[in-house]
Amino acid sequence: MKKKSEQYVGEIYNHINIYGFPYDVVNDGIAIEKFIIKYKKEYFIAYRAKIKNPHLCDEEFTQPLYLNGGFWGFPNMIQVHNGKNKNEFSIENVLLEIALKTKEKEQAETFFNEERLLDLKQFFDDVFGDG
Repeated sequence: MKKKSEQYVGEIYNHINIYGFPYDVVNDGIAIEKFIIKYKKEYFIAYRAKIKNPHLCDEEFTQPLYLNGGFWGFPNMIQVHNGKNKNEFSIENVLLEIALKTKEKEQAETFFNEERLLDLKQFFDDVFGDG
């Protein structure tokens, strides 16, 4: 197993839930730990993401809707780390999310070494409890 850490500046992540409805999640930064795991004859790229101050914000909200409330997501799938004030926190997945599954070692290593933000769809399916 190999491990690699990456940092991304804050941006908007456009998540489409399993019912086709969009969530625009604004954040102050994303830290990702990526893993390459070999199990039997397959390779997996898995990740753990830690997202700082994620919140929903669109024309319907007069104030940001922060995702650190207790009603979000599947129980015990997402961990909330509180910061110094009530609107400073981060969320992190407890179990690794699978980004790629392949039997080709070269494909797994190429995907692992790419410097780009992973698709966080499964992470946000867990956050919102949609998946």
